[in-house]
Amino acid sequence: MVLEAPLVAFFDRKEVASARPDATEIADSPVAFRILVDYGPLRDGSWPVIGAALVPEELASPPWFFKQDPIDGRVYITKTGAEDIPATAAEADKLERAAVWGIKDVSDRLRDHLAGRGRKWLESDRVDRKKIPTD
Repeated sequence: MVLEAPLVAFFDRKEVASARPDATEIADSPVAFRILVDYGPLRDGSWPVIGAALVPEELASPPWFFKQDPIDGRVYITKTGAEDIPATAAEADKLERAAVWGIKDVSDRLRDHLAGRGRKWLESDRVDRKKIPTD
């Protein structure tokens, strides 16, 4: 479900390829994850639009993400990318990294999640504690 560009919610449900599920029914499903995505697959039809539904209340506000400065190693949390609130590595460990995912990575992550292998993606994209300044 497209929330607010570039934020998309992916749901914890499987469908057969030929099924045309109702968008409202999908929106009522449990959320697998919400991430920032490249909109190319939505524009070029790689991810077909199946309908429209109201955004559920629990998805109306963007989630918190973390960022780590590649130069000084400091960690921040953000909802929109416009704000950088200093954070600890422990706070960031509970969040998704603020990064834009491409179609292949999203497809792999969703396939792994539905197969019960969902942690691989989160574990590979954690805060690099070696880069955090000690001051």
